[in-house]
Amino acid sequence: MPFKLNKAKVAAALKRGRYDDLAATGFGRLDELMAFLEGFGMLRLLSGIKDELVRSGAIPRFVLYNLMALKVLLGEDSLLHLSKGIFRDPGVLRAIGVTAAEIESGFDTTRNKKNNKPFHIDSVRYGISKVPINEVKQLFSDSVALLKAGGWLRKARTYVIDSTKIEVLGDYEGMGSLTTKKQVVGKAGEIKTEFTTKKGFKLFTLAGLTDVGPLVVSAHYCAIKTAEVVGADELIASWGPNWRRKDLLLMDRGFLDGKRLFDWRKRFGIDFVIPLKKDMDILRDMVGLSRMGRQATGKRGGTKNKPDLVVEGYSNLDSYESYPGKLSGIVVTTYKGKKIEPEKRWGFITTLSATTPDQALAVYDSYDQRSRIENQGYRELKQGFELPRFFGKDTRSQYFHIFFTLLMYNMVAAYKSKRADRFIGLGVRRFRSDFIGLAPMVIIYAYPYFAIFDIRELVVLLGRPPTGNLDNVRIRYVR
Repeated sequence: MPFKLNKAKVAAALKRGRYDDLAATGFGRLDELMAFLEGFGMLRLLSGIKDELVRSGAIPRFVLYNLMALKVLLGEDSLLHLSKGIFRDPGVLRAIGVTAAEIESGFDTTRNKKNNKPFHIDSVRYGISKVPINEVKQLFSDSVALLKAGGWLRKARTYVIDSTKIEVLGDYEGMGSLTTKKQVVGKAGEIKTEFTTKKGFKLFTLAGLTDVGPLVVSAHYCAIKTAEVVGADELIASWGPNWRRKDLLLMDRGFLDGKRLFDWRKRFGIDFVIPLKKDMDILRDMVGLSRMGRQATGKRGGTKNKPDLVVEGYSNLDSYESYPGKLSGIVVTTYKGKKIEPEKRWGFITTLSATTPDQALAVYDSYDQRSRIENQGYRELKQGFELPRFFGKDTRSQYFHIFFTLLMYNMVAAYKSKRADRFIGLGVRRFRSDFIGLAPMVIIYAYPYFAIFDIRELVVLLGRPPTGNLDNVRIRYVR
């Protein structure tokens, strides 16, 4: 017969001193991550947010922002789910700074009744809506500065610019609409034009490729119809002082703009690799040069006569009219062992050299790194971090959600690395001196029932309650 969850039955058994077994449980990995955030300085940044909270009975600021950080980490996909998740776990509530008295009675006794403890969900929404956009952006910038100071971006010499559409249902402040069309074949074989309209936003990110994966260093959030090159301008400019000569920038063809590429290279000394559109003159020119034998041919895999990959490199190209300078380029002529007809070949332009077979292959390989931002970046942000799920429909709540999610995505990536150990150690030492400790959870088995209690509940049920002298003391992670 399987055990059944019944807290009332197990509590009654505990009071009689009759239970069969127990086991400790809790958020051990979460404790360690919070220690990292403390030692790293992230929680100090959260406590420094300058908001516009004025309503009496509001959630204390650092509690609110620690709560939002944990929301991202624990996968609570909406504010409503908080009431069934974080709000119900005394150990986690104590971790974000809620006192025992507040867990019991709530922050605002007028609103916090029954299932609205320790705070009403509307109080959370209100608090988020009172954080100015510039404060959220500054918080994100400061967090990136911490990553840079901690060494995570020291070896990042390759960056990826990308964008993702965030579609929404209903009316959101500041949203835009984008209508696209495509040709489809009808049932009778006729050609029809279909129009599709999407509503929502677009997020542009600039990510540095590091040993822990792509770390987002700059972001631009705007209406869905914003052109790719406009978003790219914002990212390049915001990261301006941090560019180093010969940093490599990877983008998809949606960001093609010769004048901008030339300007970025002239101002910051950065290189780039970007794929060409099939109807571009510079691609046709490279295909023509191939017939004349004026290329550096790099081969890889397969056999000598039937390689898996063949790329051709070209130098001193000047047929990209909007780019006032010389470029290099490569064209893929064999892919996965199959030769590609001239009219179907694809290629890239770059400021890197492609005069030798090895250099041509190196250009191809460098762009292949861009897939990491798609696989490790946006897919993780959308699926693992619930990027499309907003806190509210007002602009401030949107920015708070987007930039908080990006921030915690970076922090989790940094935490997974070996470099995080020294920050975890620092955070733990601070906890030992400043923090009484998280109450671990305990599973109690009283056949045929089981239930989960925190230590405080357990000792009360066993007839040895705490004195209550610390019930009104707020346990803070941040000094």
